[in-house]
Amino acid sequence: MNIENKKKEFLELFDLANVEPELAKELIEPQIDKPYTRTSADNITRNNILKLSDYHVQNYYQDILYKLWNYAEKLQKRSDNQ
Repeated sequence: MNIENKKKEFLELFDLANVEPELAKELIEPQIDKPYTRTSADNITRNNILKLSDYHVQNYYQDILYKLWNYAEKLQKRSDNQ
């Protein structure tokens, strides 16, 4: 997968997490290597994704997916508590 496609994937997952966090998590889970212990969403934003360098997309693909998964998890928990 090329860099632009990966960025597009990140943006799509980010947008999906905002409306359907559980579905976003389900789509991300098969792509991430487990176990992984990240516990924070690192305040990932759409703007952060847009500004990712090619180097970061290529070398930190898994890490970014984990951040997106945790972002969706955070939104899902917030939704569950309301």
